[in-house]
Amino acid sequence: MGHRRILLLTLPCFALACEDEVLVRLPEPETQVDELKQKPAALVDILWVVDNSGSMQEEQAALAANFEKFITGLTTCQGSGMANDICDFNTKKCAVSGAPCNPPDYHIGVISTDVRTPTDTGRLRRVGLCVPSSGASPLNGRYDYCTQSSQCTGDAANGFCDVNQSISFVTATTPGASAAFARAVQVGITGSGLETGIRAAALAVGRDTNRATGEWTAAPAENNGFLRPDASLFMIFVSDEEDSSFGEVPYYYRAFETLKGAGNEAQVSVSAIVGDPDVDGETGQTRGGCPAPPMDLTASPGGRYVSLAMYSRGLGSELRVCDDRRLTCPADNTCARPVPGLPGICVPGGQCAVDQDCGNFKCTGDKGCIPCTNARCTADPALFLELLSRNGVFGSICAPDYGVVLGSLGFEAAGLARKFQLTKFPDCAKEVKCCDKDVAEEACTTNARVCVRVNGKVIPNERQTGWVYEPGSNAIFFDGAFVPPTDAAIEVLYKKSGADKALSCETAIR
Repeated sequence: MGHRRILLLTLPCFALACEDEVLVRLPEPETQVDELKQKPAALVDILWVVDNSGSMQEEQAALAANFEKFITGLTTCQGSGMANDICDFNTKKCAVSGAPCNPPDYHIGVISTDVRTPTDTGRLRRVGLCVPSSGASPLNGRYDYCTQSSQCTGDAANGFCDVNQSISFVTATTPGASAAFARAVQVGITGSGLETGIRAAALAVGRDTNRATGEWTAAPAENNGFLRPDASLFMIFVSDEEDSSFGEVPYYYRAFETLKGAGNEAQVSVSAIVGDPDVDGETGQTRGGCPAPPMDLTASPGGRYVSLAMYSRGLGSELRVCDDRRLTCPADNTCARPVPGLPGICVPGGQCAVDQDCGNFKCTGDKGCIPCTNARCTADPALFLELLSRNGVFGSICAPDYGVVLGSLGFEAAGLARKFQLTKFPDCAKEVKCCDKDVAEEACTTNARVCVRVNGKVIPNERQTGWVYEPGSNAIFFDGAFVPPTDAAIEVLYKKSGADKALSCETAIR
């Protein structure tokens, strides 16, 4: 960052007595340099809560088939520009570019939404290993997973399902991690028709309340080792029915956030792949769930799951959530709640001129997710759901392809930041020199109103491959394909505004 400089001058004896020293305060440098930092590699425990009622067979198969997209989103080397540049946990190198990387250390476990069947009730799904015989290692380098020997059909040499070599969660070093998840996530369709996914998650992590004593019920012994005290917790609910857990949603989130202690609430986050919330209420003309001709619902609205996911992002810098009880907005914002039954988000409360004044998230076409309408930031219900989807809060279980949703959720689980707050307000009517850091200042001939460098390289002011400026929060926002990689050094250079607001930035930079 720019620092105030104080220069100590000792004047000659003929001007002053030699013992006198004069402190001269020089003005602050006009160019501000903010030195920011991307988050380090994630240590994250990921709990999938999957509906095992009779209507979920196709959805479970789609999760299994597309899980590789989730792992790719979780481990892609950000900043290289190559979607298949995966960070290897063992070598700490990117598979294609060869660049050094810092991959996430993850645990991935699966439970069902059933809290009535004793073998479920928050217990992680265990899967065995297909081998030639009990205790043997798999032949031909093939790792297939099973719950019974009839599933070991991928390689004739490994026809025995060894449950003594079973695992209850996948790690970054699990051989055939995608195959292990594909087996675990197919939790079956014989579970209770009363889906209580939120309570099942509470049971799994030791945050269900004993109603007789008021104390937490211990997590099942089968889940030992899954949760790590210093890891973030990321929960993903997948269901085509609404949650039927007893109790209000805010209560459950307060229970979940106590897992990491006061001040660490942001280490618990939730996403939901569920039926579309009903945008105009039960009496409106638009139906939630999965409306399909001739208006047959193949899913019910998953409002409780979406609400829980929104609460978990409540104080985030990229999406500030609000309600009428516990989450309030800053003084210069208002709480917009366009979808009945869901919390809202904080939007600038003053007058606006363009959509960018209301936030840089873009929805359909080039329209802002929170558009500026009649000089006010407004929240349209359909755009609101698209905003939640773009932020990994909600994915529609009605989607024909889960690959896009799972890739986005993998990125969310990795925990990298897209928005970086500036320490001062910029004056975008003025320019600064903008070259890669290894170029000498006197040799730099390129100017910019705001210059952003990541690991010493200039990143363009362009939405798809670089960054945009968000005046409402005075932040640099990486909204497209480029995201600063783990531990990246981010420098933002600009001329400081002489006012308590940004000057000329709405139109001077995107």
